[in-house]
Amino acid sequence: MLSDFIPSDHLSWTGQVLDIEDGNVYSSVITLRGKRTLQIDTFKGSDIIKIDFWTRVEKAILIDGVA
Repeated sequence: MLSDFIPSDHLSWTGQVLDIEDGNVYSSVITLRGKRTLQIDTFKGSDIIKIDFWTRVEKAILIDGVA
């Protein structure tokens, strides 16, 4: 779960990520990478512990009315 994100510049936001697997909350930075991709960096202290990329789909495909 992502929470409490605030802009840090025109392409990045800082906030927190709840890891549902271990129940811990970590600091995080979300950065816009191009028109369709977000990079989510998760930190424990000053160390990056995870980097995720989310990509927007062009068009959702509906299967039985669900995207």
